[in-house]
Amino acid sequence: MRGSRSGRVFPEVIGMKEKLWQGLVSLWTNERGKFVGTVLGVLFAVCVLVFGFWSTLFVLVCGGVGLFIGHRFDQGTFLEDLRDNLPERFQYWHRF
Repeated sequence: MRGSRSGRVFPEVIGMKEKLWQGLVSLWTNERGKFVGTVLGVLFAVCVLVFGFWSTLFVLVCGGVGLFIGHRFDQGTFLEDLRDNLPERFQYWHRF
């Protein structure tokens, strides 16, 4: 078994895991924007490689629209705006 002696993990491996975890926590607390940007960039790249650019872009746009609607719904203004503005929008298109 590689990396173990009689079923136990080497102390160096535990030390490396702790150092990695401390580094990630340090990045999260001190450089949150860079950390989130890097993670999102890598996730976007993996999605593009797996699913293709247009499929990934479609999912991101749908997620953004859902986020926008959810945010407006949480504010309590979405349904009122929809109720007030929807007839005007249909009236505009009805002219043509």
